[in-house]
Amino acid sequence: MNLSYKTIELFLQKQLPEREMEAIERHLKHNPLDAEMVANIADALQAGITIDELKQSENQFKRSIGLPKLQQRKAAVLRISRVAAAILILALPSYFILSSSNSNAELYQTYFEPYNDMLTTRGDEQKNQAMEYYNQKNYAKAAQVFEQVIETQNEPLLKLYYGISMMQNGHAEKAASYLESQSQNVTDKMVQEPFLWYAGLAYVANKESTKARMQFQKLLNASPFYKTRAEKILSELN
Repeated sequence: MNLSYKTIELFLQKQLPEREMEAIERHLKHNPLDAEMVANIADALQAGITIDELKQSENQFKRSIGLPKLQQRKAAVLRISRVAAAILILALPSYFILSSSNSNAELYQTYFEPYNDMLTTRGDEQKNQAMEYYNQKNYAKAAQVFEQVIETQNEPLLKLYYGISMMQNGHAEKAASYLESQSQNVTDKMVQEPFLWYAGLAYVANKESTKARMQFQKLLNASPFYKTRAEKILSELN
């Protein structure tokens, strides 16, 4: 099913004919990638981001990394919906903000969340297997398969998921070094930002606060999502 931005907007506003509404609902029920994309668009629109801004974000992402068309749309919408999330974070009352006495372990647990699935696609069984383990939080298995896939596919996102899997599998020191080095090999800012963020978190997990700060400071001129979080975690690092 071809879900254009206009169709999705009308669907969310319940302005489509009943038959079309039902058809889209059935489609989303059986297509989780599309369902997540629609949910992200809904979040972005609710935060005041326009359809034109979503389109601009997608076009920028198309130029930055070679992903299949559906994943380009999903990745672009996810990025801009994170901007909306950052706006909400700024609005939180101060008693939700951690004190500077929090340990590195507490900071890591507070700020870590898995990077969303941008790779699952038809026709690549080994890559899909790695992402399946990752989505199931079986990071040991995920790291093993990602390592094998990277031997034949030089794709930045594969390396990002590999680093995150290592970090979550108890190898924070190795993950930190790997993610930092890979961030230096990525020229596109939008792709580089998550490498820097997770490298910083890996250093936090490994109790290397100075190195963590170096990664987060590089994000102070990043997109709102990472900039906001970098500012917050920098204020809380011991």
